[in-house]
Amino acid sequence: MSDSIKDATSKLNGELELKQLQLSSLLEITQAINQNFSAHQLFSIYKFVLRTQLKIRKMALFVADSIWSTPMSYGVPAETEDLDVHKYMIHLKDITFVDGAFPEIFQQFNTIIPVVHKNKPLAFALIGDVSVTDNQLKNDLIPFVQTLTNIIVVAIENKKFAREQIRQEGIKIELELAAQMQNMLIPETLPSDKDLEMHATYIPHQEIGGDYYDCIRINNDELIFCMSDVSGKGIPAALLMSNFQANLHALVRTTHSLVELVHELNSKVIASAKNEKFITLFIGKYNRITRELSFINAGHNPPVLVDAEETMYLKDGTTGLGMLDELVFVHEGRVVLKPNTVFLSYTDGVVETENEEGDPYGMDRLATFCRKHYKAKSMAEYNNALINQLTAFKGKNKFADDVTLMVCRFN
Repeated sequence: MSDSIKDATSKLNGELELKQLQLSSLLEITQAINQNFSAHQLFSIYKFVLRTQLKIRKMALFVADSIWSTPMSYGVPAETEDLDVHKYMIHLKDITFVDGAFPEIFQQFNTIIPVVHKNKPLAFALIGDVSVTDNQLKNDLIPFVQTLTNIIVVAIENKKFAREQIRQEGIKIELELAAQMQNMLIPETLPSDKDLEMHATYIPHQEIGGDYYDCIRINNDELIFCMSDVSGKGIPAALLMSNFQANLHALVRTTHSLVELVHELNSKVIASAKNEKFITLFIGKYNRITRELSFINAGHNPPVLVDAEETMYLKDGTTGLGMLDELVFVHEGRVVLKPNTVFLSYTDGVVETENEEGDPYGMDRLATFCRKHYKAKSMAEYNNALINQLTAFKGKNKFADDVTLMVCRFN
């Protein structure tokens, strides 16, 4: 057999052997992906294929995550993992052969293989000291490594995406449960009889808000109503508000003094929130017989009280609950209500609503509204008119916070 035939046969055998290795490697990695191997296991197989089967003696893989990391490298010094991807490689879209233009640390490699998806770089595989010497084999080997790297990186990206979907779905379920829990805290009906007519509106800014209102009948003559707002939003706020509602309903049955009740509620909030959150609260007690409204405003937006002659702001009270271990002072306000007095309580999402120029709705506009709509036919009509005015005022802006209203006409 002539030397030329021997060379051709040897070359063909080399090509066949490489093809067999490639097919075997692809099969092994595909099976691992289908069996849902972990990222660590996939990288281990990838390393074995490159190092043992393809005889690539130097390799470093840079993968994009929140930052660029090197989940796998071998045959290279430790400082290789500190290569600045953004400075030297981020612009590479195609297979690039290392030349003298690259810094010295790159000279241990001969090829940079990018993995790009929709023009977004996902990874860079740097390989060096490849055992094959034939240019044709090199030209066949390097594209195969690119294919292999693509498969591994995309599979791991898909795993991260699937985990994130599962995490998001878990958060969604938690939010739905918390929203259901929060809706259970709000009373389904409010008093509407010959003595008084109440109506409330609640527009959460997010799926779960931190606003809460309630009305609790104590006896035939007295009732307690409140409006409150938890600092922060989401599940922690909903849980704190749930705890607050339970304590309020338990304490009003046994505590007849508003001052004592607010002290007790402050202690409960401290125990639950551990000084990490606080609650603003307006709480009032109304006596149908004497027509006296006693109240405490614990750091909440002052409700507006309007009768035929004047407009009042109910400010007497104390600091927000949960801010201090012990409330330094608690002032209880009292007012005897004239016939057809209208009371409006609200959360700060109302007065902080901004128009497209960045101006807040503010207390002055709210007071003007209260006076103008004092003789509304119903409290539902009153609330709807205020929501419509806020919506028109904000224009294209979204509500920046929860918007909660509770209005009452004392007949």
